[in-house]
Amino acid sequence: MNYNAKRARLSGVIYIILALMLAAIMCITFFTAISSRRENTLPEDTTPTADTSDRTDDTLPSVIPGTDNSSMAGVNPSDIVTSPSDAAVNAEPSEEETKAPSVTQPTFFMPFDGIVTKEFSGNIPVFSITMNDYRVHAGIDIEAAEGSYVKSCASGIISNIYNDDLCATCISIDHGSGYVSCYRGLSDDLPEGIVAGAAVDAGTVIGTIDDGALFEVSQPAHLHFEMTVNGEFVDPLEYLPYNAEAAAAYYGE
Repeated sequence: MNYNAKRARLSGVIYIILALMLAAIMCITFFTAISSRRENTLPEDTTPTADTSDRTDDTLPSVIPGTDNSSMAGVNPSDIVTSPSDAAVNAEPSEEETKAPSVTQPTFFMPFDGIVTKEFSGNIPVFSITMNDYRVHAGIDIEAAEGSYVKSCASGIISNIYNDDLCATCISIDHGSGYVSCYRGLSDDLPEGIVAGAAVDAGTVIGTIDDGALFEVSQPAHLHFEMTVNGEFVDPLEYLPYNAEAAAAYYGE
């Protein structure tokens, strides 16, 4: 084999080797690029997304900024209160808050031991022996001897003292919480210290029975006693500890 033939054969081998190397390099480059692309591609998120079509503006997020959300697992976001103001707005009023303020009723006593001879009539007119007509009786009449002591039926403040042509001397006592008692048919000679604005205790003597009340002068001497609650006349016997049998036995009737 001559020199030129050998050279041509060698050149062919070299070309084949170079072609194989080039092919190998291209294959390596191709597979490297494919592998790199797979590594850089994120897997598809298969986590189901929540249906927010019915979500309202007041739906709370599942993650609360500024808190340790690791402890929020399993917590319903709708149960989370984000601020005291939200709690104050959303909280239902308690049973205690919905109740009306309680009114303290004073403890009442009889103005004196006596027999009730005429009861409260409310809005029903009853016959008046003295006036010879029918009219409502806004209080009760408690019979007693002229000059008998009359006592405050409960502690309070004397709100008014006045003289009436038909009812003689009258005293009103405010017992608080809307309760007021009124004593009509008293003598104008009042005990010392019984003046408007004076505080009295239950059982304090505020006057004596007088027989000069003209609008009931046909009846025996008695105290005309009235009570109002928040300005409305009420039946005093619903508040006073009156015992008709004990009163009758006391007076021998």
